[in-house]
Amino acid sequence: MKTYRDSLLAKLHILLQQQGVDDDTKAEMYAGYGVTTAADMTNFQLSHLVGRLEGRAMGGAPVALPYVEAGPETRRLRSQCLKLMTGSPAAVNPRTRGLGIPNDWAIINPFVQHHAGALLNQLSDGALIDFVKKLRKIRDSGWFYRPQQTERPAQPSALYIVAPTGNQTIN
Repeated sequence: MKTYRDSLLAKLHILLQQQGVDDDTKAEMYAGYGVTTAADMTNFQLSHLVGRLEGRAMGGAPVALPYVEAGPETRRLRSQCLKLMTGSPAAVNPRTRGLGIPNDWAIINPFVQHHAGALLNQLSDGALIDFVKKLRKIRDSGWFYRPQQTERPAQPSALYIVAPTGNQTIN
C-alpha cells in the first residue's frame, strides 16, 4: 500500500528527473534541509521541496532539528502544561482548574508560541517551569478559553406592505 510519504518521494524524484537536476545540485538542495538524502527528510520538508520544484513560493527550507529523547522531568512538565491548558475551567477544586483550551494542536501550538516564545517540545526544563507558573497566573486571573463566535446568518426580515382601502379619498 502506497503511503503519503511514498507518494511525496515519488513526486520529488519525478520532478528532479524532469528538471534535469544533477547529483551535486541535489546534494546542495538536501543540505539546505539539514539532510543528505530525501529519505532523511520529514514529510513536511518533502512537501516543501516538491512545492518549490513545482514553482510555488514556499519560503526558506525548514531544517529538522535532531530528535532528542526527553527525560522524565521534561515529560512531567509538558504534561503539567497540557493539563493546565486543556483542563476544565469549571472544575470544583480551584487547583485542578484549567484554561479550557480544546485538545487540538492547531489551537494549542499558537497559544504556547505566543505565551512561551516557542513550541512546547522546544522548551527547556527551566522554560517549562516558567510556563507552568505563567499558566497558573492566567488561570488564577479568571481567564479561560472562549471559542470564536461565528457570525450567525442574518435573520430574514418581514416586510409588510399596506395598501389604502377603497373608501378613503386622497385630496
